[in-house]
Amino acid sequence: MTLYQGNDFTLTLPNGLQDNTIHVFAVSQDSPGDFGLVIHRDTLVPGETVEDYVIRQKAAIAGKLADLCVVRELRTEIAGLPAVELEFTWRHEGRPVQQRQACVACGTRVWIVTGTFQESTGSEWLRAYDGALRTLRLQPSREP
Repeated sequence: MTLYQGNDFTLTLPNGLQDNTIHVFAVSQDSPGDFGLVIHRDTLVPGETVEDYVIRQKAAIAGKLADLCVVRELRTEIAGLPAVELEFTWRHEGRPVQQRQACVACGTRVWIVTGTFQESTGSEWLRAYDGALRTLRLQPSREP
């Protein structure tokens, strides 16, 4: 059994489960809202780098998001770990959506931090996303 600790709970889980938690933070319950932040994990294919992961993910979403346009792609480090930051736009129900995403490799996992901004979002939420990203600290996930 493995003890899982969240911010406001603990839970003993059977061995062999992999943590695929998705954390969603929003300004309000209204959707889509001005800003949203989602953090989740994925597994790297054996031998895959974070750059390879980003290439694979861009191909996977290319046909799913209307008018997808990658505005910026930057190889960097976040929390001392290899990372790729992306900025892209697409349309949802005819409205423009702007997203910034950081993919950070940590062990055999990749953490994905996505900020979603509506067209009306001011630079306040862009700065908030950047500030949150600078505070990110990761620990390798326990393997099942």
